[in-house]
Amino acid sequence: MAWKVSAGSGIVYSHTIVHRPQTADFVVPYAVAIVSVDEGFHMLTNIVGCAPEDVAIGMAVEVVFDRSPVRAALPYFRPARGPG
Repeated sequence: MAWKVSAGSGIVYSHTIVHRPQTADFVVPYAVAIVSVDEGFHMLTNIVGCAPEDVAIGMAVEVVFDRSPVRAALPYFRPARGPG
């Protein structure tokens, strides 16, 4: 195995909306998704930057990092903004 740099783009493979968080760190509702990343792997992540009900299978997404001061930066995805 080796580390590879990812462009950070992909599509939503599957998703669900969570209404009961496991911790107080999450404000409900929020969207959890499996993202098919363009380099060929899948990630379980949160979709941010849009209403949970707007998330759709096949939606183009791009990575954004949650830079919380109390934990490591986490990779989330938001709707793709497109080129330029």
